[in-house]
Amino acid sequence: MNWDAIGAIGQMLGSIAVLVTLVYLAAQIRQNTTSVRAATFQNIVGMATTFAHDLAKDPELRRVMNLGLSAQPMSESDERVFHLLMISFLRRYENMHYQSRMGLLNDGQWQGLRESLLRILRRPGFGSWWQDNAATMNADFREFVDDHLVLPNAEGAGSR
Repeated sequence: MNWDAIGAIGQMLGSIAVLVTLVYLAAQIRQNTTSVRAATFQNIVGMATTFAHDLAKDPELRRVMNLGLSAQPMSESDERVFHLLMISFLRRYENMHYQSRMGLLNDGQWQGLRESLLRILRRPGFGSWWQDNAATMNADFREFVDDHLVLPNAEGAGSR
């Protein structure tokens, strides 16, 4: 056997080793992506349920949330609490929207979460709060909310 044949065999073995390494890395990346998506979804569900749990266990927070979303008159103190509740609620959904856009939530996961958000957007008190506070959210999320928001018009029917 001459040196050219030995060199060709070495190159072939090196190519096979590179191919095996690439297949292994692809499998590792896929597994890591799955783990990241699962952790993201778990974190998001935890955020959503924590907010709901906090409202469920505190009658005063529930009262203020219901007043604000029903567009009923509130005291200045209640308005501040409602504002903080809405910021807390929407920051969670802003994060969920971002994770969905980044591909870390699949369409099925985002669909149920999105529907929970849309139910709040349809409440009469949300629109006026949003008009005063939308600028505090990131532009992509603002656009999403604006696309789904139903604002009352002069006749009391929805516009948009």
